[in-house]
Amino acid sequence: DQQYMYASVSIDRDFQNETYTAIESFAANQLGPVQVRLGGSVAANLQINDQVKKDLKKAETLSFPILAILLLLFFGTLVAALTPLALGGLSIFAALFMMRLLSEITPISSYAINIVTLLGLGLAIDYSLFMVARFREELAKHGDVEVAVAITVNRSGRTIIFSGVTVAISLLSLLVFPQTLLRSLGLGGATVVLSTVLLTLTLLPAALRIIGYRINKLPVLRRRIAQPTTETSGFWYRFSQFVMRNAAVVFILVSLLLLAIASNFRFVTFSSPGLNDAPEVLASRQVNDILTNNFHANTEPVIIMLRQSAPVLNLNSLRDLAKYTNQIKSLPGVTSVDSLASHLPFNATGDVGNFKISSVLLSQYSSGGYSKITVYQQNPSQSAAAKQLIRDIKNIALQPGDTMYVGGISAQLVDLLHSLAAHLPVALLIIFSATCILIFLLTGSIVLPIKAILLDLLSLFTALGIITWVFQRDTGGIIPVDSTGSINAIAAILVFTVAFGLSADYEFFLLSRVKEEYEKSKDNTHSVAFGIQQTAGIITAAAILFVAVIGMFMTSKIPTLQQIGLGLAAAVFIDATLVRLLLVPSAMRLLGRANWWTPPSLAKFYRKFGIDH
Repeated sequence: DQQYMYASVSIDRDFQNETYTAIESFAANQLGPVQVRLGGSVAANLQINDQVKKDLKKAETLSFPILAILLLLFFGTLVAALTPLALGGLSIFAALFMMRLLSEITPISSYAINIVTLLGLGLAIDYSLFMVARFREELAKHGDVEVAVAITVNRSGRTIIFSGVTVAISLLSLLVFPQTLLRSLGLGGATVVLSTVLLTLTLLPAALRIIGYRINKLPVLRRRIAQPTTETSGFWYRFSQFVMRNAAVVFILVSLLLLAIASNFRFVTFSSPGLNDAPEVLASRQVNDILTNNFHANTEPVIIMLRQSAPVLNLNSLRDLAKYTNQIKSLPGVTSVDSLASHLPFNATGDVGNFKISSVLLSQYSSGGYSKITVYQQNPSQSAAAKQLIRDIKNIALQPGDTMYVGGISAQLVDLLHSLAAHLPVALLIIFSATCILIFLLTGSIVLPIKAILLDLLSLFTALGIITWVFQRDTGGIIPVDSTGSINAIAAILVFTVAFGLSADYEFFLLSRVKEEYEKSKDNTHSVAFGIQQTAGIITAAAILFVAVIGMFMTSKIPTLQQIGLGLAAAVFIDATLVRLLLVPSAMRLLGRANWWTPPSLAKFYRKFGIDH
């Protein structure tokens, strides 16, 4: 339309950041009234990194005042509310410090810094919330600060250790994946979780010993969640008894609801990080859209490097190259193919007349024994049709001794999905094994770990179903995000592993109180109701606080961070409400005494190595 023109610039990989900065400065200062936008993969990576830093600062700025207000509502006194917030602030410093040290050892993704920082903040507030609530409960019961601190550390402290180890192992399972983002998040996240546990079990008890009775000073509200009640008179005790009286109906109805939401996940279309991850406000995204819409230019072609057994200029090699070029050109979705053979006078039968290959032409299409084939397609590079084209190219029969390497955005996505699928079973085995072992050591049961894993999976797939519905379908503006038409495959893995660890987190806090009471009463129904009465308010408060922290990712302009934020927030909310308050008590009521069953050989092992409350 006579309004746009573009230039394509190749940049040396070793100096790409410096060169990009120089080009950016040149465009801003020397091109006068011409409006210039810089795009491409180098520009997109740097622009997205800058946006991620801005989003992190914004999320932290918004989260602290919201957390302060919520903590005041939950605790009712200013001193009790500020204690978890102070530990949360320290956890951010610890997270950034640990990530800085790790960056000297291994590459750290900017996404990982975002996620790990807010994860450390959320867990620190979670753990300190449980510790402060238990301290106030024991202080009201015994009237002695030192006794209250000792019991708090002994009971809630060891549960926090189990919980933190479970979350850390879930994150460490990401190390089985070769992708930098997953590995850096796994290593950084596990380090930050363990340092948060250490802060909670050392600094916080010391602070509680110093604060003592002043924990209840400066009251703001009369009514608060974190106040002790007798186990048979509280709302949550009566609520859980009602749920268990109607256990079968509650379990079936809630399960069907969650399965219906989770069913959206079967429509998922996976994508990989790229220009699609750049919000519309970034120049790289605008450049990509202009090239696509105004020039009808596919800026992400498929690049093939062909290694042949004979030298490139061998006549048979050239004939084979022409054959491969024609085969690729005939595949669905291909608009054109450019290779050395495209510039030679081969006819359809493979015959060739006299020709001479210039050194310039040869250098453009051949180097180091490899021939370059560029494939332009009409399909969006991350579409199902583009992925099928990659599979079709890889299925082309080659001559003996020839090797074909397929690259480009579409090929990277196919390889990424294949890699994730290949490594996911190992990661799941690590997570499930660790969860089973730790819950067994806590409860002495082999039934409760299996129950926990099944219910956690239900809540996780429900969360994945929600983000599939939100980001792949038009929600009509109900949730203010741009529909990307796909889910970042790495974001889905992150949501699954991190949310599973968090679900186990709440499971430990509930089961520890249920087990504690069951050892006294041997009454399964009463013990479940007691455990829910003692933990439901705190778990609900912790979940709300965590959602307030991690939900700040929804304020980001980066779709991947939005997907992670919504997925984790949904998983935690569903787990703390529908699963923990409805499915867990109804399932434990239906199982009855079978909840506590274990084979005699394992029972002997538990008596020797299990956790005695």
